[in-house]
Amino acid sequence: MENKTCEQCSADFVVADDDLELLDKVSPEFAGKRYLIPPPNICPHCREQRRMVLRNERALYKTKCYLCGEEKILIYSPDKNLKACCNECFWSDKWDPVDQGRDYNFSRPFFEQFAELFKDSKLWGLLGVDNENSDYCNYEKNSKDCYLNYGGGENQDCYYNTYCFGGQDNIDNYWVMGSQGLYECVNCDKCYSSKYLFNCDSCHECHYCRDCVGCNNCFGCIGLRHKEYHFFNQPLSKEDYDKRLAEYLNTIDGQNKAIKEAESVFAQHPRRFAKMTGCENCTGDVLANCINAKNAFLSTDVEDSKNINVVFDGRDLMDIFSFGEGELCYNVSSSGYSFSRCANIFGCMALNDCFYNIYCLHGKHLFGCVGLHRKEYCILNKQYTKEEYEELAPKIIDHMIKTGEWGEYFPLALSPFGYNETIANDYYPRDREQVKEMGMKWQDDEEDIQTNADFYVPHEDIRKYDPTLNPDAEQEINKCTSGILRCEVSGRLFKIMPRELRQYIKMGIPVPTKHPEVRHEERFSRMNPRKLWRRQCDCGENNHGHEGICSNRFETTYAPKRSEKIYCEGCYSKSVIQ
Repeated sequence: MENKTCEQCSADFVVADDDLELLDKVSPEFAGKRYLIPPPNICPHCREQRRMVLRNERALYKTKCYLCGEEKILIYSPDKNLKACCNECFWSDKWDPVDQGRDYNFSRPFFEQFAELFKDSKLWGLLGVDNENSDYCNYEKNSKDCYLNYGGGENQDCYYNTYCFGGQDNIDNYWVMGSQGLYECVNCDKCYSSKYLFNCDSCHECHYCRDCVGCNNCFGCIGLRHKEYHFFNQPLSKEDYDKRLAEYLNTIDGQNKAIKEAESVFAQHPRRFAKMTGCENCTGDVLANCINAKNAFLSTDVEDSKNINVVFDGRDLMDIFSFGEGELCYNVSSSGYSFSRCANIFGCMALNDCFYNIYCLHGKHLFGCVGLHRKEYCILNKQYTKEEYEELAPKIIDHMIKTGEWGEYFPLALSPFGYNETIANDYYPRDREQVKEMGMKWQDDEEDIQTNADFYVPHEDIRKYDPTLNPDAEQEINKCTSGILRCEVSGRLFKIMPRELRQYIKMGIPVPTKHPEVRHEERFSRMNPRKLWRRQCDCGENNHGHEGICSNRFETTYAPKRSEKIYCEGCYSKSVIQ
């Protein structure tokens, strides 16, 4: 174990023995010699920040593809002056990334040469795979008829969702799995026809609920298990429940009233220290079927891993963000599928024994490459024989050890994006001056769209748009879907799509008056930080099998000074309403 001080933020942190063991496993070997990846010099949070500054998830631009010249939706603004390509061109035979191959110069730092290669290479302009009619989705795969979804897959008719998978007819959600007909839900699994759920599983027709499991027709409830027709945690008959429900549906006033009253109920109930299902020896939050996962968040089916966030199906991982299906990886972001023994990777798919690559797909034995497809034994995009590669790669590593670059992730300055364009600004917000001091760029806002048209102000009652209730509904629908709305918070302009409005009518949801990005920011702010504190259970109930305050200790995302009472798993399970 090593005690260290972060070279970036000066925080103290520990490199544990199992960290060193994993780095040893991931380290490459040439001619019987292991080239060990050294322990990190910056803390886990600063390391995560570096992985995130390469990921522009939500800032999309209409700009020309470098190859075909057509206007497309891409993640690179026109002022970047990079060779960004649309999906059709990036995956086509119009170009060969090996044409950018170059010799390694041992008189210059590695990252300096890599930055030049990156600037000269064709770049993946919108990271999507096998999507249909979903041109405005980024980091999305196998989805159909979706709009402004980010980081998910296997979705249909879903809009404005982040990290959502296997869904249908979902709008404005974050980390939702296998669900249908959800609105403004966070951290939910297998839920249906519900809105404003938080940490709920297997719920149907539930609204404004928190930590409920297997419930039907519940409203404003917390900590229920397999209940129905409960209103603010009180049981009602179906008839009385339906009457009460009508007070809160369809209007903005009813929606705001529901949120306020539900929060009042939630404040009176203890909180579970973490959401974990089927987990063993784990720390973190929102985990399912994980074993020995430490400092882990939003992850499923992971074993023997540490410092991970948004990960599916992985083993022996450390310092990972947004990853699926792989093992023996370190410092990898926005990648996945058949990964093995890789380090310092961004935006890649199906790689084995690869180091320092961006946008490379289905490759083996790649070092410092950009945009390669189905290649092996390449360095700085130049093709080598197996023997040449195995002779040159260790020499480059020795050179990087001398320059202090070996083992380090891509430097902050390598990111082509403004810091405020990347998801790093969600997790680690900085102002313009702080970003400049970090050596990164800041992306100025685009000029507001100028229009002489009157802005459309939607009705507060969604029933005005329902043809079964209002004979003038079609006229109102046309006004809404053809008009331009101005966000009541940010002033940004946005539109309502016809298919989106149909879902609002179906679910009794008022037309939003806030821009999708403002709604995302508010949703993100409701979640706890990805940081753990060591705490003791707050339970003092005498009927929970202990005298006085429970002695159990745990790590939780609830900071010690917060007002909520935080319970261990045992005490919380005894406090829920079964």
